[in-house]
Amino acid sequence: MKLNQLIIETATWLYKINSNFEENHYRSNELKPKPCEDYHSLEYGEFNKLIEKRSAYLKTNNIELLTEAEVEKLGKLIWSNPDESVHDGGAELYAQGLYDISECPPWDSWICKANEFEEFKDLNGTIISWLPDEHFNKFHSGKSISIMDNMNWVKRINCRNEFVEKLIREPENLKLEEPPIKWNSDKQLEINNLRWS
Repeated sequence: MKLNQLIIETATWLYKINSNFEENHYRSNELKPKPCEDYHSLEYGEFNKLIEKRSAYLKTNNIELLTEAEVEKLGKLIWSNPDESVHDGGAELYAQGLYDISECPPWDSWICKANEFEEFKDLNGTIISWLPDEHFNKFHSGKSISIMDNMNWVKRINCRNEFVEKLIREPENLKLEEPPIKWNSDKQLEINNLRWS
């Protein structure tokens, strides 16, 4: 599948199918991978099966996809590398559940692995995701507090793609947000225990 189509389908899913972040932190049951401990123990092929499942759902249910122009206005591309996590939960706390304890982004936001497309070859080993603008500060806060440099905005690509070029670079006027009181260690533990099981 072409990259632009993957991005559009991801954005459409987050705006039309699973738009309530507070309900499941963009981790829908419809796309949930096979039960495992965490991203690192995800069975081979499960990542792409999730992408295919999302595409099939949108087609089967005749969901009208967002246009490129709509996607450009509504969000940005981010990258994450859970393999470089120290599993301290800091980013998860300040991102208010947008990330899990290993800095893995929510599976509903996954577009591809960076090595699958020429545009992202310099980010090899990372997950490319699409982030709705209403959560920019959550991502920024989690990234700011993390002791690892394993997540960021996609800031450049390696080949010409006019659509993708409009989805990259760090947004302006970002703010560091303190997590609400509800995001304490007990809440984190409860969510992480249920998330991948």
